[in-house]
Amino acid sequence: MQARWLGFVAAGLPLLVIGAAAQAVPGQSGVTGWVNMRQPDCVARAEAAIRSIGYQVRHVDSWYVHGFGDGLFVSVFCIADDGSTNLVNPNAGRLLRQILVVRQTPGPGDPYNARHAIYLFMEGNTAAPPAPAQPPPPTPAVRGRYLSVAKSVFASSEAVVVYWANAPFRRQGEWVNVVLASEPADRRSSKPTKWGNVANHGGTNGQMSAGQLPPGVYEARFYLTGNYQRLDDRITFTVR
Repeated sequence: MQARWLGFVAAGLPLLVIGAAAQAVPGQSGVTGWVNMRQPDCVARAEAAIRSIGYQVRHVDSWYVHGFGDGLFVSVFCIADDGSTNLVNPNAGRLLRQILVVRQTPGPGDPYNARHAIYLFMEGNTAAPPAPAQPPPPTPAVRGRYLSVAKSVFASSEAVVVYWANAPFRRQGEWVNVVLASEPADRRSSKPTKWGNVANHGGTNGQMSAGQLPPGVYEARFYLTGNYQRLDDRITFTVR
């Protein structure tokens, strides 16, 4: 198969499709090929594979997973083959899968070994391991539909932890954002924010630390997709 560019860039990395071949480039290693599986299964396997080699999963979307460890940036792309230009189709039974490992910072990791280990894991396992158990949340002082915090007022020396329970989690890029309440909810804030993907913080019942925050009035916001278009819950608290 001749190489063809898909015409997009993911995390600053161009996705070069070379049918069922591994690319040997200094500082990176990748393998691409067709696989018969559904997109959600591919994403779940990718999450499990990255964690199986001790790396951190940084971002999970409906068609790709990013991770990091040992100075290496890992991407697994699961592209639906349904005869259209769409990248996402959870019901398509055939995927173009690419595993790409790139040196990002100095570290002990070897791109080829990491890529090969992820490939072998994805070929032989079917599901992601269960998420680690989280301690039960404290009795909330502020509660929304899913979100809660333990206090309505925090000291600036305290770490703020945001909890959610029975939240919708369909692996569609759900995420939580902590930001000054004065910032708009429908676009990127110009002020520093704390955010995390629901997939990386417990799924349906999870928690995320926003750390210590400067004094101000804040909101925690729950979004249903990986953008600012579907805000589904928000709560307000104060830091003094």
